[in-house]
Amino acid sequence: MARIVGPARAAARGWSPEWLLALVVVAIYVNQIAFTLYVLAVHDGDPAFVASYLPPGWFDLFTPSWLVVWADHLPWPELLAPSVLHVQAFLELPLVLLVYLVVLRRLDPAGGRRMVSGWWPWVASAVWTATFCLVEILLSNPWTTGDVVLRGVSALVTPWVLSRVARGTRPEADAGRDGPVHLLLFGATTAGLGCLVLIVYDTALLYNLGHLPRVTALAAGVLAGTVLLGLLDGWRARASRPGRPAGASPLVAAFLRHLLLLFLIPALPVRYSLSFFGTPWVAAGSVAVIVTAAAVLALRETNPPAAQVAGLGGIGALAAAAGWTTVRAVRAAAPSSYVELPLGVAMGVAFVVLVLGSALLDGRRPARAAPRART
Repeated sequence: MARIVGPARAAARGWSPEWLLALVVVAIYVNQIAFTLYVLAVHDGDPAFVASYLPPGWFDLFTPSWLVVWADHLPWPELLAPSVLHVQAFLELPLVLLVYLVVLRRLDPAGGRRMVSGWWPWVASAVWTATFCLVEILLSNPWTTGDVVLRGVSALVTPWVLSRVARGTRPEADAGRDGPVHLLLFGATTAGLGCLVLIVYDTALLYNLGHLPRVTALAAGVLAGTVLLGLLDGWRARASRPGRPAGASPLVAAFLRHLLLLFLIPALPVRYSLSFFGTPWVAAGSVAVIVTAAAVLALRETNPPAAQVAGLGGIGALAAAAGWTTVRAVRAAAPSSYVELPLGVAMGVAFVVLVLGSALLDGRRPARAAPRART
C-alpha cells in the first residue's frame, strides 16, 4: 500500500517545470545583483577586469544610488567573487533545458514526461555542455577552467534533478491538442518564452543589467502574456472532447512533436553554427535532415490520404517561402540584432502559415455522416 500511496501523493501534488524555470531565472538575476555589488565594492565600479577578455556588448551595469550605498556598507565583498562568470556557467544549462521542456509540454504533455524520464535529457545535457565548453575555451580567460568544471557539474546535476522531480508531475489532458486553436496558442506561448530567453540572455547572462530598465515593461508583458497563454491553453485542452476526426491539423501536430524531440539534442550546436562557429551550412544541413525525419515519422504515425499530404506539402512550401522572406526582411531592418531575432520571427510567420493552412484543409474535408441511433 505504501508503494502505491507515495507515487499517488506525488502525482496529486504535481510538479510544473514552469516553477523550476522561474526559480532558475530568479537565481540568475540575484547573481547579477551580487556581481554588481562585487564590482562596485572591489573594483570601484569598473568591470574592465573581466570585460577585457570578452567580446563587446557585455557588462553594461545597473548602478542605482541605493545599490552603491549597499556596496559601500557590504561586509566581506570578496566573497561575491564567484558571481563573476561562475554562477552563470552553472545556471545556463538548466535555463535552456527547462525552456525546451516547457515548450514541449505545451505541445505534448505525454511527450514531455517521456523525454524527462528517459535518456533524452542526459544526452542533450552532454551535447549542450560540450558546446558551451567549446565556446568557453574559444573565449579563454582566467575564469575558463572553473567555468568548464562547473558546467560539467551542471551537466550531471540538471538531468538528474529533472528526472527526479518529473516523477511527481501531474498528468495533463492530451485531448484536443492537435487542433489549430491549440497549435496557435502553443505558438504564441513559445514566442513569449523565446522573447523571455532573449531578455534574460541580454540583461543577465551577458551582464547587461543596465539594459533592464529599458525592457522592464516588455519583460513584464511577455512574462504575463506567456503565463496567461499557458493557463488558457491548459484550460482549453481540459475542456476539449477527444475523438475528433483526423485531419491536416493532427498531421501538423505530429510533425511538430517529432521535430521538437529530434531537434532537442543538436539544438545548441546548430544555434552556434549559425554565428559563433561560422558554419551555417552545417546548421542548414542538420535542420534539413531533422525536418525530413520529423515529416516521415509524422506521416507514418497519422497515415493521411495522399490528397491531404499533397495539400500540406504545398502549404509547407508556402510557409518555408514566407519564413525565408521574413528572415531577409528582418535582417535588412535590424542587421545588428541577435541571430535568434530574424530566425524567431521567420519561424513564427512560417508556423502561422502552416497552422492556418492546415485548418483550411480541415475545413474543406467533407463532414462525416452522424451515426444512426440504435432502435
